[in-house]
Amino acid sequence: AYHAIARELLPVTVVLDRRAGELTAWLTSDRPNDTPLELHWEAFNFAGECLAEQRWEAVALANAVTPLTLPEMPAPENAVLFLRAFRDGQEVSRSADWPRPYRFHALPDTPPRAQFDGVTLLLEAGRPLRHVWIASGTARPSDNALDLRPGESVAVTFDQPLTQPLRVQALGVPAFTVPVQSTFQETP
Repeated sequence: AYHAIARELLPVTVVLDRRAGELTAWLTSDRPNDTPLELHWEAFNFAGECLAEQRWEAVALANAVTPLTLPEMPAPENAVLFLRAFRDGQEVSRSADWPRPYRFHALPDTPPRAQFDGVTLLLEAGRPLRHVWIASGTARPSDNALDLRPGESVAVTFDQPLTQPLRVQALGVPAFTVPVQSTFQETP
């Protein structure tokens, strides 16, 4: 839970919530000045096809919670939604909303592509992935419990070099092993 909580305690965050078919979103900021942001909203089906996307500008008010007025956009009931906040072209926060309850949805069991050199794990998602968990023993990953967008590549680094393989899994994806010094491979 550490990584999920750490993401929520970033200086600027974006939150997306879907309840009873209604979307709400807000920004939080602990900054002493207003923060201009570019917001990217995307909806994907479970196979990774982009159903809709939208971009717009917003301002996270200084030391405040800023409710967002969302542009007119479709939010299919069975779609995975991502809302990301960018500042100066760099992602500063993201929020993902998945259809619930999970057990009512047939999630594909396609794992991400993975490459590991002993210090950095690269993951590439072909479809939305929920709660990608990396088991690394005593080594501490830079991030964990990730939600990945289709087509996204993420680098996770470790606080110490590893000689043992990693175990990676995600919601609906059986655990698989990523050996050290691996090149990108299609995981089983």
